[in-house]
Amino acid sequence: MTVATDAGMLVLWDPRRFEAVVDDDTWEDELLDDEDIVRHVQEGSLVPLNVGGDGAFSVLVRSGTAAAPARLTEREAIHQLVASQPYLFVSRGRAFVSGIEDVSGDAPEGVIEHSVPEGRHAVVVHLID
Repeated sequence: MTVATDAGMLVLWDPRRFEAVVDDDTWEDELLDDEDIVRHVQEGSLVPLNVGGDGAFSVLVRSGTAAAPARLTEREAIHQLVASQPYLFVSRGRAFVSGIEDVSGDAPEGVIEHSVPEGRHAVVVHLID
């Protein structure tokens, strides 16, 4: 699926954690400053998919288990530019992927929704050219 951002950052996020974000003012209270973003990353409610620029990007969310971890395809591995260290994601049942500017209590148009079992998960981000 294609996801767009005008803020230079896509994010995977827990919609229940951001239920209080209902307008620009409450978004700014939660996510305007770098320290706010870092806090949410450390809490496990937000994972940055930092693309470093505005645009529309193809995003694929793949999940696995400890016994059967998600893996890149052979073609993806050949074209991989970089992989992140694992990020903590604390799920309450689902995750959304969108531009950071679209994080809110409601599912914005164009968001990717992914079912994630409740609990603590490791998320690795791969940038593939």
